Amino acid sequence: MIPVIIVSGEAGGQTKEHCKQLGAAGYFEKPIDFDALRACLQQVASKGRHIPRSEVRVRLCVALKLRGAGAQGKKFEEIATTEK
Repeated sequence: MIPVIIVSGEAGGQTKEHCKQLGAAGYFEKPIDFDALRACLQQVASKGRHIPRSEVRVRLCVALKLRGAGAQGKKFEEIATTEK
């Protein structure tokens, strides 16, 4: 239900088209044209409620490095991934 706007350092029409086919609301290559990004954000914000797809089309598996300190102040670091 949340519109996705992609900003990428990867140039090429094929990547842009693939992202649009997956449902991206916008695609911008770096360096970013901030006027175009602003216009895209205004267009997305002015649209009514987004109607979600009935099925998930993309599943991401992202590697994460979690760091912090527990309640006792002991530091930890853990490697994890999101669900597939």
